[in-house]
Amino acid sequence: VGQAPCGYDESMAQRGVSVGVKVSVVVSVLALALITGIAGTLLNREQARLLSQAELTVSAYGRAAREAMTPELNSFALHYATHDAMRTPGISRASVVDASGRVLSDSVSSRIGDGEAAVRLPVDGVERRATDEGWEIVALIGTRGRPVGVARAQMTRASMSAALRSARRDVFILAGLAGLFSDCNNA
Repeated sequence: VGQAPCGYDESMAQRGVSVGVKVSVVVSVLALALITGIAGTLLNREQARLLSQAELTVSAYGRAAREAMTPELNSFALHYATHDAMRTPGISRASVVDASGRVLSDSVSSRIGDGEAAVRLPVDGVERRATDEGWEIVALIGTRGRPVGVARAQMTRASMSAALRSARRDVFILAGLAGLFSDCNNA
């Protein structure tokens, strides 16, 4: 067995390693907590961006529906607008309901022509409502100052999760790399 360097004491080595390990663990835990907080903030921002994008989509959907409904109903244009609204990430269902509650267009085609319970009209423009399943975004369709129906889009928690999948993957990759580099700097 080799000789210890001058001034080297085993008790010093045990204390140094012990303190070094403790500091490294504390710094790593703090770094991971910070990374987790930033990742959560980024995902919340992305969800808010998707909801805002859906509101803009429903507003445009309402305008397209109004054009398809006046002066007379153009079913092809209305169904095309519904199909177009469904292309927005996170939207799981889109429909247009007239003022009497009849479904004029729906992404679930079997619902077309059905009656719906009274739809609460938004006060002005576009309104987002939280539901048990997720969110409902409703745009008032009006002509000459009177409501003729609503354009609606629904976003379920599952459809929002699917829309956030790539953002979540990107955030976790960045968080993993940041965690790896924070561990490398502590080593």
